[in-house]
Amino acid sequence: MLFRSDNGLELTTEDFKIINHHIENNSNGIKRLIFELESGKTPLKVTIVYETSDSWRYIRKYLLLEDKENSNIGLTFLDTEKMKIENEGKPILKSELWDNYPEYINRLKEVDSSNKKVTDGQPVYTGTLFWGIEHPAAINTVDDSGNLELRFYIGRDLENTYQSEYSVLGGSDDKGVKESFLAYIDKIRIQRNKPFTALNTWYLLRNLNHQNTLKTFNGLQENLLKPFNIKLDAFVLDLGWDNYLSLWKPDMTKFPYGFDSIKTYLNK
Repeated sequence: MLFRSDNGLELTTEDFKIINHHIENNSNGIKRLIFELESGKTPLKVTIVYETSDSWRYIRKYLLLEDKENSNIGLTFLDTEKMKIENEGKPILKSELWDNYPEYINRLKEVDSSNKKVTDGQPVYTGTLFWGIEHPAAINTVDDSGNLELRFYIGRDLENTYQSEYSVLGGSDDKGVKESFLAYIDKIRIQRNKPFTALNTWYLLRNLNHQNTLKTFNGLQENLLKPFNIKLDAFVLDLGWDNYLSLWKPDMTKFPYGFDSIKTYLNK
C-alpha cells in the first residue's frame, strides 16, 4: 500500500502497525479478514478488509481511511498493491492483449517508455494470477521485472472517511486464467450480461441543439426502430451539448428547456 497526500506526504505499510484484527463470517457465505492499522506519522487510521468465499477463486480487498483529527487531508492517489512478483524464471505476463496486439503495445510505449503493461481499468496477469482495481479509471501495471502496482487517483479531500474501490487477486490452473477472470466478472456483475442497443450522435451530429436532436431521433424511429421492431436502450448525446464553462450542464442556447422535454419525448 502506498498513499500520497497533496502536501507530498507518502506512507507505506512500513509506516503502520497492526492494532487489531478479526474475522467475520456473514450469512451469505462471505468471509472477511479485517486489519486495523495506525501510524505515528499521521492521524490516519487505516482498515484493510479482505473478502472471499468458498465458491470464489479470488480475493477482494478494500481500504477504509479515517482521519481521527479532522485535519482535512488531501488525497492524491492510493496504491492498493505495490510489490515485486517472483515467477520462478517464467514470463511474468500472460494476456491475450499483449501477445496478440503488438501494434497496441508499441503505441503504449510511445506514451509510457517505462515498458509497463498498462491500460486504464484493465487487469494485469502474472502467470496464473490476475490483479486489478474494480474501476475503469484505475491504473493497473506490471513491468517485465515483475514490479506490480494497482493505483487509483483520488483527487479530493478525505472529509473524515474514504473507502477505496475494491481490488482483486484471482487465480487458476496453468490454462485457465482467462476463464477464471470471466467467472469472477460474472460474480460481480450488477446485472446479467445482455445486448445493449444504443445510438451515439458522434457520427451524426456535432452541432447539437434541441431541434436537430429530436429530428435525428424521429428519423431513427421511422426508418429503423419501427420497421424492424428494434428496442433502443440508450440515445446518447455526444460532443456539443454542454456549456464548456460549467460542470456538465446543458448549453441553454442550444437546449433552452434543458433535457427534460427531450427525455419526456423519448420516453413516449
